[in-house]
Amino acid sequence: MRLYLRHFVVIGLVVVAAAMVFEGARRVRIAEATPAYSDPERAAQLRLMHPDEVYDDTKRAAITRQWHADREAVTTDKWRIYDQGRALIVLSICLLAAIVIFRPWKEGAIGALTTPSRRALL
Repeated sequence: MRLYLRHFVVIGLVVVAAAMVFEGARRVRIAEATPAYSDPERAAQLRLMHPDEVYDDTKRAAITRQWHADREAVTTDKWRIYDQGRALIVLSICLLAAIVIFRPWKEGAIGALTTPSRRALL
């Protein structure tokens, strides 16, 4: 009975990893179709501005704060969605690698794991 339970757990983990790959790929595809900026002309102007080049310390903080606010206003969620998709894909690959390395379907495979006998030399 326990053998079947382990197999169901492994199959469940593989299904979860596959779903994560598909969702990650979907998010990457959505992000690739999304423009990076809602106003590309304003974004180009902001890229040419360098608020750090303002030498007056009293104005630098206000100009920098305004520049970041303007930049945030024209930026879309493209890169956030793209990063989420890539993270899901990498996480699913790590899950599949852990399944292959630890072989949870074998009797006592997880219980047989040990720590190294000595510390690695740095």
